[in-house]
Amino acid sequence: MAFPVKEPVSEGNDSQVWNTGKFYSAGKIMMPLMEHDKDLKIAFSGVENIEDKPRYSYEMIVSNRLEALSRLVENLKSIYDNSWFIIKKEDQESFTNLYNRLINVEKCLEGAAKITNDARTKAEVLVINESHFSLCIKSIREIHREMLRPLNNASLIFPSSEEIDIDKLKREMIDGG
Repeated sequence: MAFPVKEPVSEGNDSQVWNTGKFYSAGKIMMPLMEHDKDLKIAFSGVENIEDKPRYSYEMIVSNRLEALSRLVENLKSIYDNSWFIIKKEDQESFTNLYNRLINVEKCLEGAAKITNDARTKAEVLVINESHFSLCIKSIREIHREMLRPLNNASLIFPSSEEIDIDKLKREMIDGG
């Protein structure tokens, strides 16, 4: 079975390629980056909006924080998986090293919590190991921060050739288009 040959990218169809790539970047790169910020809030407090915290039980707060910690790692892995092929050659080695660091952090997530027995009620309780949890968050934040430069160098965050309307970009990301 033969596949049709695509026209090489030229000045005439650059914008068409970018218009298609822009949606990929928005969905596969920018949305997980925005989710990262949301999950970071949840990892710290157990809720996205602090005024909601009194409505949640201790167990739910702990569960939310741990789930957010896992999602932080998964979002960064997803960003890597969806962008590695477009990362510039000079950034590929450092980008792959970031992914390997992320895998090492993922292996350490299990130590972020443990089950203990409540002396008063004799019930099992999930408790966050705050020092370990904080180390995981610190590593995730460093990896996230370091991923931004190669992503931007590949024009996956801000396209290098067109003027950017930040307010329009923000509205598009929030409104989904």
